[in-house]
Amino acid sequence: MSLDETYFQLVFDPLFNDDLKTVRGIVCSIRDMTDERRLDTMRVDFISNISHELRTPLMMIQGYSEAILDDIAQTQEEKHEMAEIIIEESNRMSRLVNQMLDLSRMEAGFIDLNYREVQMGDFLKKIVYHFQNMAQEKNVILELEVETPDLVYVLDNDKIQQVLINLINNALRHTEEAQREDGLVTLIQYIEDNQLVLEVRDNGTGIAKSDIPYLFERFFKADRSRTSKESVGTGIGLSIVKSIVEAHQGHIEVQSDPMKYTRFIVYLPYE
Repeated sequence: MSLDETYFQLVFDPLFNDDLKTVRGIVCSIRDMTDERRLDTMRVDFISNISHELRTPLMMIQGYSEAILDDIAQTQEEKHEMAEIIIEESNRMSRLVNQMLDLSRMEAGFIDLNYREVQMGDFLKKIVYHFQNMAQEKNVILELEVETPDLVYVLDNDKIQQVLINLINNALRHTEEAQREDGLVTLIQYIEDNQLVLEVRDNGTGIAKSDIPYLFERFFKADRSRTSKESVGTGIGLSIVKSIVEAHQGHIEVQSDPMKYTRFIVYLPYE
C-alpha cells in the first residue's frame, strides 16, 4: 500500500475468543516501509549500474583482443592503439573493483591513513592540472582559489586527492550537462572557524533538495538526482568520499540549487 510516495505494510491477525476456536475480531498492524522500499530500489539500481560498468570494458577488451588475434589491425600502429584501449579498460575495471573493496573496508571500520605534510598550494595545483584537458573538452572553465598556498597540512595525500578527484569529476560532468556558456567549476581552499575548508563549487545541473540527505548513502546514485539520463555510475563514490573525510576527523556538507549551483564543502580540523 502506498500513499504520496510513502509505503506501508498491512498485517492482519485474527483475534480469538477464549475457546481459541472462534474469531471475534481482526487486528491490523501498519508498518511504515518507506525506508526499506527506498533501500531496495537503490540496491537494484546499484546492481544494474555495476553490471553496466563491468560489461562495457569487458566487451571492449574482448572485441579489441579478438581484433588483434584475427589480424584485423593491419599496421603496428593500429595494434598499438588497440592494446592501449585494452589496458585502459582493464585499469577501469580494476579501479571499480578497488573502489568497491575500499568502501567495504571503510564501512567495516578498516581504513589506513598514511599521514604526511603537504603544502596546500602545490597539492591543489596538481589536482586541478590533472583535470584541465577534461575541462577544455567539456567547454567548462576550471579554476583554483587558494587562500593560504604556503600552508603545510598533515593528511593522507592519496586519500584526500581521491576525495577531490571524485568531487571535481562529478562537478565537471554535471556542469557540462547544464549546457551553459559560462560553465564554471572552482576548487577553493580557505580557513574558517579553526577548520581547513576544501570546497568544490559548480554552476551545473544542481541537486534536488529532497535528494541531498541521501547523497552519501552506499547505494544512492547521485547522477539520478542531477537529472542525468546518460551518465552512469556505481553510486558508491560519494560514500567513499564521506568515509575518507570522517577518517580525517572532518565532515562534508552539500548545498545546491537546481540549475544554479552546487557546493561540496569538506571541513578538516585545523589548529
